[in-house]
Amino acid sequence: MANDVPADDALDDAPVDDAPADDAPAADALEDSDDSSPTIEPATSASSRADPLAGLRTRITRLRASLVPRLPEVEPTRWRRVWLLSFFVLRRWIIEDRCGGMAALLTMHTLLSTVPFLGVTLLIVGLMDPVSGTALLEDIFRSLVPETERAAQMATAAMGLAARVNVGNLGAWGFLVTLSIAFVLFSTLEQTFNRIWRVSRKRSVLVKFTMFYTLATLGPALMLYSLAQPLVAGVTRMVGLPVLTTGAGLVLLNRYMPHTAVRWGPALTGGLVTAVLIEIGKVVFGIYATRFALQTYEGLYGPLAVFPIIIVWSYLSWMVILLGAQIAFVVQRRRYIALQGYLNRYVRERIEVPNDSGRTAARLLLAICDRYSRRGRGLSPEELGERFRLALDRVSELLGQLHKHGYIVDTDTDDEAQVFVPARPLDQIKLIDVLVLFDHEQSQQTRADLLGKVFEDLDEARLRIVAETSYAELVRKPRG
Repeated sequence: MANDVPADDALDDAPVDDAPADDAPAADALEDSDDSSPTIEPATSASSRADPLAGLRTRITRLRASLVPRLPEVEPTRWRRVWLLSFFVLRRWIIEDRCGGMAALLTMHTLLSTVPFLGVTLLIVGLMDPVSGTALLEDIFRSLVPETERAAQMATAAMGLAARVNVGNLGAWGFLVTLSIAFVLFSTLEQTFNRIWRVSRKRSVLVKFTMFYTLATLGPALMLYSLAQPLVAGVTRMVGLPVLTTGAGLVLLNRYMPHTAVRWGPALTGGLVTAVLIEIGKVVFGIYATRFALQTYEGLYGPLAVFPIIIVWSYLSWMVILLGAQIAFVVQRRRYIALQGYLNRYVRERIEVPNDSGRTAARLLLAICDRYSRRGRGLSPEELGERFRLALDRVSELLGQLHKHGYIVDTDTDDEAQVFVPARPLDQIKLIDVLVLFDHEQSQQTRADLLGKVFEDLDEARLRIVAETSYAELVRKPRG
């Protein structure tokens, strides 16, 4: 310690004016230097240019984060909520459900089934009143094609082809094939809507064909009855207007095509939005087809130039129709989507750690058993998703596995939503069976090392804990 004191004293006694004295000439030199010296100006210009660029990049980043949400938002403002729901629809429409591919498939079936379907309708109408029925069908067909100069010609040509569809020309087998082609389009459309609504169940072939047969026969019959009655003939003609006809058809499509319960409000919203977009699209696409497309295609295809235009228009129409189905889904499930932070499933999977499937499925099954034991009814996938804040896709997948292996059963009817109840007595449903069902790693052979021994001990310990635990015991235990 004695040696440290002199050192400190030496530092304290050192002259303090020497360093400033040496630096003074340098400072004077800087002060006397010319303001236009190139040694200072470049650095100042670079920093002045960097600040605006950095600020611009920051604003762009914030704008992108605001327009393209990547994180869940709990309580957005009203207009922010509208944007989040709109962007949710667009992501689901284009990326998550890949509606472009589904629209292409529907377009192919449409081209194959339009003329046969019109022919069957004409055949039914022709048995009653061919003049008025055919005139109304021509008006409706013209309302479905773009407003081009050749719309009337296309309608007349299609109706002419359809007029040849009769039992005499086709024969019994040909008539059945014609019906089958139209029925395939109906089935494809039903599968597409079920996929949008995440409905895993399917209608039986008998029920599906009954719906199709009713649509193909009752519609023309009601149309003819309206034309035959003088008091409602004017109303029928008014309903035949493009917007009303298209809108009513799309509302009914959104309401009854999915094999689940769709409320009238969401179906009305999706149908009317789609009808307006189709009418706007007909005007815009008609201008494009008349002024540009026909001139281009006529040089390549000659008289067949109209067919590429019809294909493109059919594809765009199906894209808009599927967009309306997405809108109806989001409007009906907007509360559930809000609980998920307004993020699509594939976006959430990037930021969330996957949950344990076995424990999640066991929890869902317990909720179903508890509701059935206490109130005598089941739970729907939507209720389970809202309760446990799980994505509807994930809930449907887990419930599908439980249903497939006989743990739950769907008790709904065709006009109601899915409702699941236990498929067995609760004392016959073992917790360990549900956990093992979803624990795929247990089926893998572990290596004969220390870690493998630890895994075996864990499996044995879990088996001892829950081997005899049934859902009857879990339901009887008081909830905390």
